[in-house]
Amino acid sequence: MAWFGKTRENCKSCESGEVEDVEQLVMRCAHVKEERGKLMELMDERVEGWPGMEENERVAIAMDKACTIPAVGRAMERLWRKRFIAKGSHPSTRS
Repeated sequence: MAWFGKTRENCKSCESGEVEDVEQLVMRCAHVKEERGKLMELMDERVEGWPGMEENERVAIAMDKACTIPAVGRAMERLWRKRFIAKGSHPSTRS
């Protein structure tokens, strides 16, 4: 899934050559590895079967839990901030 209204571009944060999308950012981007580790710990504690799920399912569940569990929401926000706000490149403002 590409960022809404944007063309698909390679990740500029980790330079992995992968197309940057929500799944790549949350599950694989090396730039947010530390933040992702904290998010994954929280999700493993709260969601039965978490480690065995497919990446796209894990992203959807993490996004859902971010809306209902404050600790997960904060972990997701830290990941998001590191990628977009710190670099001043939120997808809604890039050309």
